[in-house]
Order: sequence, then C-alpha cells, then structure tokens
Amino acid sequence: MNVAGTKPYELEIVADGDVSHAIIRLKDRMEYLSNTVLNGGLGKTGTVLMMQVPKDYACADAPAAIAALAKSLGLPRDTVGFMTAAEIGYVLTEERGKFDGTVSHAVVTAGLSNHVVAGDELTDWEERRAVSLERSRALGRPGTINVAAFLPKPLNLRGMVNAMIPITEAKTRAMAFMGYAETGTTTDAVALFSPTGRDREDYVSTGSPTGISIARAVRRGVAASLVKRGDFPVGMSKQDIERIRKLEL
Repeated sequence: MNVAGTKPYELEIVADGDVSHAIIRLKDRMEYLSNTVLNGGLGKTGTVLMMQVPKDYACADAPAAIAALAKSLGLPRDTVGFMTAAEIGYVLTEERGKFDGTVSHAVVTAGLSNHVVAGDELTDWEERRAVSLERSRALGRPGTINVAAFLPKPLNLRGMVNAMIPITEAKTRAMAFMGYAETGTTTDAVALFSPTGRDREDYVSTGSPTGISIARAVRRGVAASLVKRGDFPVGMSKQDIERIRKLEL
C-alpha cells in the first residue's frame, strides 16, 4: 500500500524515428481495469506502454501493431498498451494528487480534435483536424486523452469501477477549465492501477480520500498536457490563455 506518496513506477521515454514511446515499469505488479488498445479489461501487469503513432497513421489491427511494438521493446505479453498521436516526448505529464494523507499519481497524454460532448454526434471533424494539424506539423490524428491512474490502495472490482467516476469527471473538469464545453474525445482511454493485497476498498467516490486524490492528479495532468500542446479553444483571448497557463485548478 502506497499511502506515503512515492511513485509506484519508473518512466522511460524511448525515441523511435520521428515519434517517441513511453514505457512505465511498475515497481510491483498491480491489478488494473482499462479500456486500452492492448490488454484492455481486468488483469495484472508490471508494465505499461504508451505508443505514439506517426502522421496519417492507419492500421487495420491496432492491438496487433502495439503488441508487435511491445515485443520489439522486450516488454512482456501482459503489457497494458495505449496508442496516441499526441507527441509523447513533449506533452506527456506526470501529476501527483493528495488528500487527507492519501496520494495518487497520474500519467497523461492529451491532444484534441475529436472532442465532443458525451451523447452528441461529432459533425465537424475536418475543421477540428485542420486546426490540430496547424498546431502540430508532426501529427495526423491527435484526438485522444490517455490516462494511466495509479491509486495507492488495493481495490475490489466494485471499487475499481467506482474509481472510474472521479477519474472521468476530473478529465471533464480539466476540459472545462481549458474553456471547452466538450467532455472528452471519442477515443479516450483510461487504465486504473491498484496494488494487490487484502483490506480492499470498494468505495472510491468523488468524496473519498482516494477518489479526491486521483481526481486532483488527473485534472491537473490533463490540463497541463493540453497546455503543453497549445490546445486552447479557437479564438480564446491571450488574457484567458495566460490565466489557464497558471494551472490554478
């Protein structure tokens, strides 16, 4: 149990031509719940891979592509893998959230173009894509917010599912802080990691110490990643941009 606040992982950025990938090696194997491209679902792992794809990337079998990359990097078969076109070497952000002695961590990459209000249809993809391409010459399909959330206490399945609520709401709060009405993108991915062990929590709400601590890490991580990339709403004033850059969430 990591209540004291030390990071439960080590991070490495690996250059690969014009792109970079992030390898997160856990100090101890952890249980996870995720919707990631590689090994999504429920399981245990000691490794997380964030794969950056190049401009205009197209692949008929994304899980196979990221599995091949993991193998080439010497990573185990149970690696949990994200995929993004956001510039990992530049926008990847690590954040720490604390509340009532409980400390959680988040590793985030973020880029926007296919951002949308949950329940609405995305109808202006080409216009948003053009703006995003203008912001990054090395990017073809930037619309993903990826969150790897590391919680300090063992959770049962109900607790894991419950913890997705503060994580997701924190992402949406970061979007609102940035000036967006949208709640996220159409391709967002989240992986939640918790230690193995007994005395598992099953209540990780937005009002619990664990829920508050991870929400704080996620909302700052998402906002900071978007600020690094310059993903501000079109037409936002310089005054508002400078206010956001202070990251006073």
